[in-house]
Formats: sequence, C-alpha cells, structure tokens
Amino acid sequence: MDDFFSATERAQFFDAVVLSGEENLTKPHPHIFELVAARLGLRPDECVMIDDIERTVQAQMLLA
Repeated sequence: MDDFFSATERAQFFDAVVLSGEENLTKPHPHIFELVAARLGLRPDECVMIDDIERTVQAQMLLA
C-alpha cells in the first residue's frame, strides 16, 4: 500500500484500510472481510468487494 498511497492519500481516498500483513490475516480468510465491515460500521452484506483474484471475491460472497 505504501508503494501506491501515502498515509495522507489513504485517509483522503479510503474510508477504511485493512492491511493483511498488519492484521496477520490474508484473503480469502472470512475474518478479514468482517474486520473491514466492522471498521466501516457496516455488515459484510452492505459492502462491495473489488479484487483482481476471483477466489478472494468468491470467499467474500459467502459472508453475504
């Protein structure tokens, strides 16, 4: 993430940021999706997941 966005840009462009390395979780582990939703104050079924790897998107769909 640091290669693409500064901390200021992350705060400006994103409502929540969850970095798998900092959380010791990786996609498609369901808890990482739940963690993002909780930080946003939403349920997982109220969120949209965008990724370039199909299996990680499919895992998130199981929570909906």
